[in-house]
Amino acid sequence: MDPGRGAVVASRRSWVLVVDGDAEIRDVVQDLLSDEDFDVDQAANADDAVLALRRTAFQVMLCHLPLLRSRSGLLGRSARQLRPDMRIVAMTASGGRAKENEASANLAKPFGRAQLLDALRRA
Repeated sequence: MDPGRGAVVASRRSWVLVVDGDAEIRDVVQDLLSDEDFDVDQAANADDAVLALRRTAFQVMLCHLPLLRSRSGLLGRSARQLRPDMRIVAMTASGGRAKENEASANLAKPFGRAQLLDALRRA
């Protein structure tokens, strides 16, 4: 097993950034991850996400795929430049999937606690 993979789940108090335009989804994900001892921050859009990435060394960014691709992939590129070791999990709807160069793992909406934690392990 690659030592970098799965470390986010084994290592408690990991920082996760949740990026989604839907406040309810951000809140539910934050609650689920906080219950599992993760530190969680939220961003509602790509600009807020980039600001958060500049100030905090997140281990994982959970991002709604359209936001990851917004403005010609600006968030994805910025995330890779600012936090090259950070893993990205793309939250997708309607069967969409992120490309390998966009995200470490995909998480299909709707999802529950088990699927969320599994996606973090795969990232």
